[in-house]
Amino acid sequence: MNNEYITQDLGIAAFLLAAGCEMLRIDHLATRSWFVFDGKARAKSDEYYQNNLNVNARLMADALRSLKSKLREGK
Repeated sequence: MNNEYITQDLGIAAFLLAAGCEMLRIDHLATRSWFVFDGKARAKSDEYYQNNLNVNARLMADALRSLKSKLREGK
């Protein structure tokens, strides 16, 4: 069983951070970046895809801002 959840989607990555999931790293490959989370984030991602979101709007905005900053640093 894989112990990581990987996504390229900035929106779901921000949601997972705001929901308290642990981001392990960001892998930067050529023109793409991959957000790598602990495998437990897989269950939370189902909430995102089922449009069953329950996170604080401020936490979501902060997570999005933080991820964008990390992406700029990685380039």
